[in-house]
Amino acid sequence: MISAVGLTVGPDEVELSFRTPPLSERSASPVLIGMGDPTAGPLVGLFYDAPSTPEQLAAPPDLAPAHSHPCDNFRVVMKGELWVGQERYHHGEFRLQRTGRPYGRDGDAPHPEGNWRIIFFADRRGHRVRPTNQQLRAEYASTEAIARTKEHFGAVLPVVLADEDDGVDGLVSTITKPFSRLGHIDSSFDESPSA
Repeated sequence: MISAVGLTVGPDEVELSFRTPPLSERSASPVLIGMGDPTAGPLVGLFYDAPSTPEQLAAPPDLAPAHSHPCDNFRVVMKGELWVGQERYHHGEFRLQRTGRPYGRDGDAPHPEGNWRIIFFADRRGHRVRPTNQQLRAEYASTEAIARTKEHFGAVLPVVLADEDDGVDGLVSTITKPFSRLGHIDSSFDESPSA
């Protein structure tokens, strides 16, 4: 089963390109695709940012506050530059992040060629941001914020994990690198053995 926010999809397949509509018309507004189980299946976010203007390139990046997610997640840069805390990721580089492990501010940096990024959440119930700042976290977990989230996502997100829920482990991978003390693995497709 496939469902989406920001895109009309069929029940079994979807064909997308960062270069063509609808993604190419949704700069800074991701397409979110739920797959498999309608409650606990994975969620894929496709993020596109148009090439930055000279003014945007001169300005600092617009980053999300330091946070965690209550599920395992995997993000990969297809084009441009992604900042996560002190780390910088470029074409083909990725980060595998364990559930509930906070990291610094993150987001796409202004880039002359734009940004293409994919984030895979192992369980759609746990994709929501949990800020490390307690005041922000309380705002994000308020009844009103949860209601807005459910309204925005509709059937793609029928259940939102309660703020006190420890989160969902569940991303299986063949990556052999060990996790860092901070609960993530940084790597690149260049490190994959060739077939």
